[in-house]
Amino acid sequence: MDIIALFSTVFILMYLVILLLNKDKPCVSKIGLHYFPFLFGGALMCEVSGVLFLNSGLSSHTCVFLQFLSCFGPTLMFSAILVKTRKIYTIFTKSLMDSRDS
Repeated sequence: MDIIALFSTVFILMYLVILLLNKDKPCVSKIGLHYFPFLFGGALMCEVSGVLFLNSGLSSHTCVFLQFLSCFGPTLMFSAILVKTRKIYTIFTKSLMDSRDS
């Protein structure tokens, strides 16, 4: 199980490096580079919590830290999705209001 978590971490980091190396290409730049820290930070926090859970001795401090990572990681990832959805909603409602005014 530990090797799967480490492999996933390496995969996430490789994906991040590939996207950052190609950030000037239109297909990558239109994604929204400002969402990358939230998406990849949250994904890495989830993976770190998995690796630590499998490899660390569980004490009260470790459990609190793992709870923080396992809650904050997905929250970061979903916050990027929420912000992007809100941005799209604002664009469409603004264009709808502009079309009504014309």
